Order: sequence, then structure tokens, then C-alpha cells
Amino acid sequence: MKPHRIRMAHNLLLNYGLYKKMEIYRPAPASFEEMAKFHSEEYLTFLRAINPDNVSEYQKQMTVSPPPAASPRTHWSHRKEQHRPPARPPARPPAVHLPTRLLTPRSPT
Repeated sequence: MKPHRIRMAHNLLLNYGLYKKMEIYRPAPASFEEMAKFHSEEYLTFLRAINPDNVSEYQKQMTVSPPPAASPRTHWSHRKEQHRPPARPPARPPAVHLPTRLLTPRSPT
């Protein structure tokens, strides 16, 4: 969450007295193995190595490269030109086989 939203939520909890009805749990620091379940080892090694003194050495790794330029065929404004498969006709109900000759009741003779 953004700091402003956290502050707002905290103030609401205090002003409405909701903090009195809450139990607060403090999380324990995650181990390297626990964090490796969600992050790559390369990223975790990078986090261990970086500090305020050597941040300039890692400047290249921290910059986000811009996404590649969109080709004309993949750009959103050209979607109308993309090939679309032909529309399928609506599904027909199952065929019902009717007798070719209508049956009429016989009259008693």
C-alpha cells in the first residue's frame, strides 16, 4: 500500500477505536530459503550485496529498460486489421426424425 493509504487506514482504526478489538501479530523475518520460494536466488544475492556505499556499482542492474517498441501488427491501434476467424453459425438443435407418412387413426368399419 502507498504510505498515504496506510496512514489513513491507521487513523481510521485509532479514531473508531477498532484497535481495541484487534490482535496484532508481528511477522518474523523470513529466512533466505523462505524468500527463495518466491524470488530468484540471483535477486536475493543482489539484495544481500547492495548497500548505500556500493549502490553506484549496481546502477546498471537497478535501471529498468524500456519495453521494446511495438511492431505495427501488435500495436493496439491495428487490432481491427488483425485476422479473425470467421464467425461460427449458431449451434443447431439436434435433428428430430419425423415419420414420412402421417399416421391417422383407422375408422371402424
